[in-house]
Amino acid sequence: MVVRLALQRRRAWARELRRLARAWQPAPSEGWEPSVTTLDWHTALQSLPPRMRATVVLFYSEDLSTAQTASALGCSPRTVEIQLRAARQRLSTQMKWEDTEETAP
Repeated sequence: MVVRLALQRRRAWARELRRLARAWQPAPSEGWEPSVTTLDWHTALQSLPPRMRATVVLFYSEDLSTAQTASALGCSPRTVEIQLRAARQRLSTQMKWEDTEETAP
């Protein structure tokens, strides 16, 4: 179910990008290159286990609450909190972030 919802969201986003690309053509001097930080973020996210990655995506990207994320994944809210804490720790290590202070989800 989570995978299907993620794919639907991704397809809708891709359709919207295609619509916007047709409506707006940038000037030749306005080229865009993805930053190294963005590419590193995607690589670090892909290195997480699937369940942890799903938790991070639902909570941060889809802006779901802990309870909503738990409901979507079929687990308890405490499990979501633990997964998020572990993901933040792993990502901060991989991304070499200096500030690893814990914040409540």
